[in-house]
Amino acid sequence: MKNKTPENKRTKKRRKPSKNKSPIDPPRLDELKKQFNILSDDQDWNAIINIIEPLLNRDNPDHWLLVQLAAAYHEKGDYDQAVIHSAEAMWVEYDCPLARWVFAYALLLRGQIREAIDILEEYVQQTPGKIAHGECGEGSSCNIDSSRAESIINDARLVMGFAYRELGYKSLFRYYKDVYKRQIDNGCDTVFPEGFLEEDEN
Repeated sequence: MKNKTPENKRTKKRRKPSKNKSPIDPPRLDELKKQFNILSDDQDWNAIINIIEPLLNRDNPDHWLLVQLAAAYHEKGDYDQAVIHSAEAMWVEYDCPLARWVFAYALLLRGQIREAIDILEEYVQQTPGKIAHGECGEGSSCNIDSSRAESIINDARLVMGFAYRELGYKSLFRYYKDVYKRQIDNGCDTVFPEGFLEEDEN
């Protein structure tokens, strides 16, 4: 009998439109990526926003620009705009892992925990290969290999566990925490500091 853990729960896949060719030519995209990397290092999120907004073609939007716009708003603490633009990016390219991550985390920080969990549940069901080498190209763009993708998925499990705990589901928190810890014991990397869970075991 199939183990009915939360990660085996079937989630309804939303319809996405047919893919459009990016309105931004590849050399210009490469130039923007380098520019955004510099501005991100300087934490100049307003500069990134000011560059992107005039470039957006609402009739044929580029999902990468929308994700970068959402991430910039997220970093500056405007979670309402982060939700709006990451949702737009997901409509253009539903399977984009970065769009999903920004969307889910912005929902969490807006207090929309149940909605965030719905997105995270789909996120952790993805294979590392799909995140690293998916059609949207975000994995390759961010130099994410399958090992790094597995780490991202595992971190998402822990975030989802804490989200469930906020809703009072302590057994689900323990489940995802235990899965996360097993992966760490097996050599999986994490963004969370060593000893993080030991400080918050209850």
